[in-house]
Amino acid sequence: PANLYFLYNSFSGQIPVSISNLAKFTHLFLSNNNLNGQKPDSIGNMSQLAFLDLSGNQLLGPIPLYAIGLSRLAYLDLKNNSLNGTIPSWLFTLPSLVSIELRDNKLQGQIPGSVYEPVNLTHLSLSSNNLGGIVELDKLLTLKYLSHLDLSHNGLLLSINNSVNSTMPKFHTIGLASCNSSEFQTS
Repeated sequence: PANLYFLYNSFSGQIPVSISNLAKFTHLFLSNNNLNGQKPDSIGNMSQLAFLDLSGNQLLGPIPLYAIGLSRLAYLDLKNNSLNGTIPSWLFTLPSLVSIELRDNKLQGQIPGSVYEPVNLTHLSLSSNNLGGIVELDKLLTLKYLSHLDLSHNGLLLSINNSVNSTMPKFHTIGLASCNSSEFQTS
């Protein structure tokens, strides 16, 4: 597999459209640069891409649509940017998705119901955004491989029932700071 790592450099401006020429690359790490502005759709042509890290780049606007075409994408890291808008439901339907980092952005609205469906998801971090609505925590905790969940520092209302206790041992991290609970039942 071909990999491209340009972490912690001083790259600025936009990601060049010519990046689509790297169609066979599986890892693209461009974190902690200064790639502010647009996120080129040409990344969507990198059909073999499994790892994409654009964190810490002052990226603006909604979550990029080019991720729709990345059927092999397992790891998506867009944390520490200025992404806004809602989390699209298609994001959780990517067939190979294992880990998603969206913390420290400006995302708002509700978390889509498709969040309860990705069977291979191990890591989900949505903390420090402006998300709201009800999250059925017991459904999230039944995801077979999920071991890291962070929903902290949003305006979320948690719905919790007694099925939570049976799934807790597999978790390494659960972050729920500043979340409100609508119900908590034990038996």
